[in-house]
Amino acid sequence: MEKEISIFKKIKDRIDKNKNLHDNLEIIASFLSGKYGIKIYFCEILGGRRWSYIAGSKDVMAPTKKIKINSILGLVIDNYEQLDKEEWNNIIKIIKELQ
Repeated sequence: MEKEISIFKKIKDRIDKNKNLHDNLEIIASFLSGKYGIKIYFCEILGGRRWSYIAGSKDVMAPTKKIKINSILGLVIDNYEQLDKEEWNNIIKIIKELQ
């Protein structure tokens, strides 16, 4: 539980409400890559099926997880297993708050 709160707080502390969505998604991707070796990229979901890159790591080679955040935004993750499901749920909560 301590690790989860720490990740949530560390990401929340880096978010800048004065920045746009793209910039804050880049901040999240950079933090997760640097701190945990997790490479992620964010996608705009077009037409329900096509996922188009908008932010994050451009070198995700073998994504282990694809998460639909809402009808227009998705997340592709390499090294998903580095964090548990509850930690990912908290990260997704932060992302939803940005929209």
